[in-house]
Amino acid sequence: MRSNNEGTHCPHLRFSKILRRWVNTNIRFANEGYDKPWYYNERALISLFAGAVWVEGGLALEEFSAYKRTGKKRKSLYSGRSDLYLKIGRDHFIAEIKHTYSGAARVGPKTATYIQDKLDKACADIRKCPPEKQRKLGILFAIPYFSKSHIRRGGKKQMDEKLNKWVTIMKEHMEYSCAAWVFPKEARDFGDKTDFYPGIAVFIKEV
Repeated sequence: MRSNNEGTHCPHLRFSKILRRWVNTNIRFANEGYDKPWYYNERALISLFAGAVWVEGGLALEEFSAYKRTGKKRKSLYSGRSDLYLKIGRDHFIAEIKHTYSGAARVGPKTATYIQDKLDKACADIRKCPPEKQRKLGILFAIPYFSKSHIRRGGKKQMDEKLNKWVTIMKEHMEYSCAAWVFPKEARDFGDKTDFYPGIAVFIKEV
């Protein structure tokens, strides 16, 4: 029987408890919910992450108005929005969020480069916010997927092997402050007419 494929890696940011809670929240939703949250949009993904922060004693606020800088020297301010505010312990954070899909049938350093570029775009967006004694985070949710035709040719066992390889490639070739991944055993067969979406990973980078 397959087991959950899950883990956290926090070399530069003390988010281990938050990320473990996020992993468990996704597993619980996969077990009890009528659907899988990572199949939906950015707002759905943020809601589960914010929920994990609340459960671990932090504060979270989604989609709030904020001033940002524009122009080459970023001296002009305009009114925009920020995706997420967090208070964890004594620290205050603001974050910009992105999400992307990642083909996992054949992975290598170029796969990690693609994911890194998406994370870096989130970091570039959060840099537009002027400093207000808040630490800044770029956050990327990445959803690996497999075509059903590919899995049918190689068998379901290869999905677990390829997910392990996908995680290893990300850890070896990406630059981030912390990361987590979760592929619940109940979600190995989850997908649409053409693809399987077995789970999700999150990458966080402080700028």
